[in-house]
Amino acid sequence: MTWIRRNLRGHLGWMLSLVLIGAGAKLWLIQRSASPLPFLDQWDGEAAAVYVPYLEHQLSLKDLFSPNNEHRIVFTRLYNLLLLILNRQWDNNLQATVNVFIHCAALAGFGWLMAVLLGRRWWPALWLLLAAALVPPFAWENTVWGFQSQFYFMLIAALLTIWWLGTAEVRSRRWWYGAVVGLLALLTMGSALLAAAAVIVLLAGELVTRRKTWRQAGGTVAVCVIIIALGWLMKVHVPRHDALKAHSVGAFFLALGKNLAWPSVTHPWLALVSMFPLAVLSWFWLSGKEESPPVEKMILGVGIWATLQAVAVAVERGGYGGPPDWRHMDLSSFLMITNGLAIVWLEIHHRKRLRFPVVWRAGFAVWAVTAGIGLWTVTDLAERYGLPSFEKAQCARLITTRAFMASDDEHVFEHHLLSELPFPYPPELIFLLRTPDIRTNLPACVRDPLKVSSAATNSAFVPRGFLLTDAEPPTERSWGSYGKEGAAAQGSFESGPIQRSRLPYLEIPVAGDLGKPGLSLSLVELGSGRVTEIKPDRAAGGRWLDVRVKAPSGEFKMVARDDSPSGWFAFKEPREMGALSYWCGRMVATWKWFSIAGIVGMAWSLARWFSGAEYSQRQEQH
Repeated sequence: MTWIRRNLRGHLGWMLSLVLIGAGAKLWLIQRSASPLPFLDQWDGEAAAVYVPYLEHQLSLKDLFSPNNEHRIVFTRLYNLLLLILNRQWDNNLQATVNVFIHCAALAGFGWLMAVLLGRRWWPALWLLLAAALVPPFAWENTVWGFQSQFYFMLIAALLTIWWLGTAEVRSRRWWYGAVVGLLALLTMGSALLAAAAVIVLLAGELVTRRKTWRQAGGTVAVCVIIIALGWLMKVHVPRHDALKAHSVGAFFLALGKNLAWPSVTHPWLALVSMFPLAVLSWFWLSGKEESPPVEKMILGVGIWATLQAVAVAVERGGYGGPPDWRHMDLSSFLMITNGLAIVWLEIHHRKRLRFPVVWRAGFAVWAVTAGIGLWTVTDLAERYGLPSFEKAQCARLITTRAFMASDDEHVFEHHLLSELPFPYPPELIFLLRTPDIRTNLPACVRDPLKVSSAATNSAFVPRGFLLTDAEPPTERSWGSYGKEGAAAQGSFESGPIQRSRLPYLEIPVAGDLGKPGLSLSLVELGSGRVTEIKPDRAAGGRWLDVRVKAPSGEFKMVARDDSPSGWFAFKEPREMGALSYWCGRMVATWKWFSIAGIVGMAWSLARWFSGAEYSQRQEQH
């Protein structure tokens, strides 16, 4: 801890700016494209495997360790269960939002470690590499899908395993830490064993070059072999995924080329350019005679790990030679990161061995330009194809799930593509939606609303009294003041008693001109008479806009008034919302402030970097 505190000085500013800018970009993506509705593996991997047993007081270790596809995602299940308990509601957006900070903090921590090892003066280069891995939405699947925390847990475990097992002396405290983390990594994803494999490759190089003897490396090799063997035994064969594997040697090499060429995933031959800096550093490492410093081992170890991940993805998901899936690109980005770090280290440590430096630097410049163009290309592909397709599918998932919840009609899931269903196995999905423990913990967007009945009204507010841009499903209940007279109708609406909410917040969809003079909607607590005004931050117009407010502490009624001769508004029944879901929504809406704060922090850190004090420190380190 003393080492950490001592080496944090001078780094906190740029680390915080990296976290804030990365979080701002990811929160914006969540606000734009994500939905609280869980989808795909969340229904069997979370709901069926963990939540139902837990809520029925039957959860066991067997449930936590049961496979999800090829993986044992114990940490993801524990983490998601904790969020469910704290929030009292299942919410994909909550999971995704917390994941944002896990990922950003993990990359900032890695950047800090490398800045300490390389020297403080190199942090701007590190910041740029890591920001390029955090800000563009190429790995959008992991950002909008809360279930994907498994990738981030594996990433953290892999980096720590390589750092502690790959650079520490055998049986030292850090070495034992590495052994424990390497074993725990197996509870994140199936490919977590590749961190131990990367350490073995690193040690093999040191044994070949005689920098280490078997006595020095044997203990680490033994631990890594145990980790790999346990990971292999824990791996599960999923027959339906056989179709996803590389179908031929040619397909494997084509997929591998696209993986290694990342971010230039459309041109497999660019793998030769993308991997050039690591290849140069590897040659110098193998041909050198002196003991490699920890920073060189770390760069090479993480680079080897990212390369092994690329090989594994080509084997297991190579299909007919396609590029890596969006969800794999957070790991693929470490190919770019480690190649960039290799250039920095070659400039620092191996500059004298780079004969004809102009030629080498021209090669590094080509790598940088290629990486920049590749980032632009893969981001453009995500924006044009990946994200629009996902947003369309998620909209269909929301509509069909709401329709089923309102009608209990199994036929609402018919005539839809499987990708447009929350879970592509309708019988299991229907069973879970009918399970009381799941039904009462669904997110606000699809849960059963609190029932509203009209106690006193006039012709102003009528069922489905609205003028919407898009057609409204008939299963949605609403009242509005846009009727036969159009927006000219005036009058009031008062509901009967509405039951007390079991969660602390309510989400109420509104449309129209609510917020303008003469239009009002409020919740009136029956016991105390306390009034909560429903005020959207902008006029909703012809689309539904969710307004979130503190729930009354007891039974309440809804009171609506339209005293405007030209305005109208409509509202739906309120849906309950957990406290963490509410604050998550508030945080996501402030993504701009995260980005601005990150830019300010970066500017401040750069100003210090160029200041006299920092300049003197850089000269001393140089």
